[in-house]
Amino acid sequence: MEKVIKVNEGFTITGMFDEMKKGDFFMVEFDQKRHTGIKMEAYRRNDKARYMKKVKYKKGLVFRVSKTERPGFTSIIKVK
Repeated sequence: MEKVIKVNEGFTITGMFDEMKKGDFFMVEFDQKRHTGIKMEAYRRNDKARYMKKVKYKKGLVFRVSKTERPGFTSIIKVK
């Protein structure tokens, strides 16, 4: 599902990641600090998935983050 996330007072990066299901594609308005925070959360969750053996390979990903996929947005894709 493709969804544009509105940033307001109730927005949290961890809450957004918890809400995602396999195959979801979320877009958040681009801001460099927010983009860095989203990348770090994706890194933590990918690392945890490797540790819990949810991903078979060291380079395997559960979450992918991109700022070039859609200009003006930070794109988050849940692969697995």
